Amino acid sequence: MNQEPYEVIARKWRPQRFDDVIGQRHITDTLKNELQQGRIAHAFLFAGIRGIGKTSTARILAKALNCVSAAGPTPDPCNQCASCLAIKQGTATDVMEIDGASNRKIEHIRELRENIKFAPAKLRYKVYIIDEVHMLTREAFNALLKTLEEPPSHAIFILATTDVHKVPITITSRCQRFTFRGVGTTELAQALQKITAAESIVIDEQSLLYIARRSEGSIRDAQSILEQVISYCGKEVTQDKVSELLGMVGSESIETVIEAILSNAPEDMLNVVNSLVLQGHDLEQFYKELIEHFRNLLVLKMSSKAQHLIENTILSTAVLQRQIQSHSFQELQQIFKYLLRTEPTIKHSVYPRFTMEMALLQAAQLKSLESFDAVLHTLNTLGEKFSYFKQQPKVVLSDPDERPPTQPTDIIQKAIEIFQGEIIILPEVNSAL
Repeated sequence: MNQEPYEVIARKWRPQRFDDVIGQRHITDTLKNELQQGRIAHAFLFAGIRGIGKTSTARILAKALNCVSAAGPTPDPCNQCASCLAIKQGTATDVMEIDGASNRKIEHIRELRENIKFAPAKLRYKVYIIDEVHMLTREAFNALLKTLEEPPSHAIFILATTDVHKVPITITSRCQRFTFRGVGTTELAQALQKITAAESIVIDEQSLLYIARRSEGSIRDAQSILEQVISYCGKEVTQDKVSELLGMVGSESIETVIEAILSNAPEDMLNVVNSLVLQGHDLEQFYKELIEHFRNLLVLKMSSKAQHLIENTILSTAVLQRQIQSHSFQELQQIFKYLLRTEPTIKHSVYPRFTMEMALLQAAQLKSLESFDAVLHTLNTLGEKFSYFKQQPKVVLSDPDERPPTQPTDIIQKAIEIFQGEIIILPEVNSAL
């Protein structure tokens, strides 16, 4: 008996209506209003990161323009008529999806310009969806300009790109631009919850948050990761198995390292790093989670009412409150800035473990370092003590080539210039001064 081919979650749950698109309400509402009012632009530019609904929204717009269940363009395509089904299945001859990476040369655009002159064969509009449009060559963009500015009344262009800065301004100025946003962790976890409920998958909330965090705002990435998790765990997904599969670090390790940095306990930090290496965890991902955690501490330290801004954390609010009690905002900010500044070094290091260990040890030492304001105050105090040197007579040199002795005030001024713009200085320098 022939078995139906399996359809992956990302394709099975692709949005079919504007209301199905996740996290892009500002775009879908605008498009629905345009369709309802009959104010349809001739060219659209969809920009944003991968996997957040650009191509799906373009297909929905194509269906809305050509749905035969309505007398004209409609904000709510039926998904049942021949036109909607053909567009959904990718068989509509009047809706052309063009890959900008493989059709990037000027001859491809010339062919498009020749074909666009002819009226649609079956549908109401000819719709050209050019994906990754930033991959077109300069000559191809120039060939597209005139057609994009004054296309035939039966033609609609939808350009999609993950790198809008590479699209010439002459192109963007001829389009109605929409910027798609990355989906928040909580909203993404809720969307995954609907999928797992419909698929009869038993999964806890924390596992969904793990998947949402790893996807970094991409719906397609989250669906693909969920597919992998189900393949590994089966119909009953547990938090431990998700952590093992994704290489997620447990809350205990994160909490231990944070406490070790704040209390300057190097041995605890090194033990956690060693454990992560033995378990095969991604050290770069772990370091990013540390940076994110210190960001959350800063937000909570700034205002106790800012808890709604902290959504991407595996530690409870009680733990966060305990960690910020005995530390000032400046201390936390100093550590955060240092971790953020050293992240590229760990990312590109040949020895990421050693680099991260040294970075964590240095971060733990920041509390014992003097701030620039304290150093500047010390130097100014010393300057006042040696101010009498300013009243001393100038040294007359018998030899023009002889160098005058350096005055203490000159040293202080030079030190201020050196330290200007620096953040920290070892306390030993302060005591020596």
